[in-house]
Amino acid sequence: MDIVSEPLTLEILNKSNPSSPAEGYGDRGRLYRGTTEIIWEQDNKVSACPNATNPHTGQPWDSCYAMIAYGTYDGEVINDKVAGHGICIVLNNHGAVPARLVNLSPLTDHFGKLIATGVLVHKGQEVSGKWCRGSAACITISPDVYDSLFSLLPVGTKLQVVVRHNGD
Repeated sequence: MDIVSEPLTLEILNKSNPSSPAEGYGDRGRLYRGTTEIIWEQDNKVSACPNATNPHTGQPWDSCYAMIAYGTYDGEVINDKVAGHGICIVLNNHGAVPARLVNLSPLTDHFGKLIATGVLVHKGQEVSGKWCRGSAACITISPDVYDSLFSLLPVGTKLQVVVRHNGD
């Protein structure tokens, strides 16, 4: 059966925080077809956390980044040619995604809720010759398993992305 003919869910089990591990990927990712069939799973190869510090400025994460809140989000696989992320998943059609653990007023909407916008699931990026596990608020996939996930997800695929605490 064609992978996109059944509902897909990418589940991110968050078990790390921006400081632990300070480098590397600390979360688990699972891609489900239907409600129970796991078709991709990686442990310690996904990150729902930002980097511990901004690799360009050295600022601590909580003064410059957001972490998206636990929840379920609409996702679509796109080819992000504008920001250069390539094949990735955009959450909530680039719209507002609830955030947590952030101290930045620019990341609030006019009702005072913490939000992030333009949130993606994308490949971890190299900055100054070093692979960074995090992103400003995006979920990142370790470069060594990125192709194994996105080879299962053609551009245009719609799916649910669930971010939850490991153990919930």
